[in-house]
Amino acid sequence: MSLRPHFQIAAVLLGCCLALALLFWPSGSSVLGQTPTPTPTPAAPTVTPAPPLVAADPSWFRGSVTINGLSAPNGTLIEAMIRDIVCGSTKTDGDQYQVSVNAGYGVGAFQEGCGGSGPNTSAVVFRSGSLIANEQAAFVAGGIQDLDLTFGQAPDLPIAGVGSSPASGPTIPWFFWALLAGGAVALTAAAAATAARSRA
Repeated sequence: MSLRPHFQIAAVLLGCCLALALLFWPSGSSVLGQTPTPTPTPAAPTVTPAPPLVAADPSWFRGSVTINGLSAPNGTLIEAMIRDIVCGSTKTDGDQYQVSVNAGYGVGAFQEGCGGSGPNTSAVVFRSGSLIANEQAAFVAGGIQDLDLTFGQAPDLPIAGVGSSPASGPTIPWFFWALLAGGAVALTAAAAATAARSRA
């Protein structure tokens, strides 16, 4: 009996086994072994940059200016100071002023040492020449404050009876004295005539 049909059947069966093995073999595997599944790398977190610190708005002041009880002359220099730093200046228009005081923090248009730190307020002092105003105010970013400034002292008003000449009485007209003198002369003449008649 020939063995050829048996070899053909064995070859067919072997081919079917190989086909089934390849069909059910795990994906990504090789004959030598299964390739390990790679661990996914977590994505780096997205960092949102902090917004830049914006400079605060200046603080505005306006009002009238009085020096030693009198209205300030036109063009008088007014300086706004914080901790001895000039943070704003202006000149009067008539006796009126308007000045902006710089902020002291943020980025951009700000002046170091002015306007406090962050939203905190700072005392604003006003100067004109060597005189310091009797009024102060607080720095308020973006605010407009009405503030009349007075420098020096008002002149003292005179007190009646102090430092003035004694009060004089009413002035007597000159003709009254003339009439009085004429009357005295007439009385003297009348008396002399009466005495003369008595002796006659």
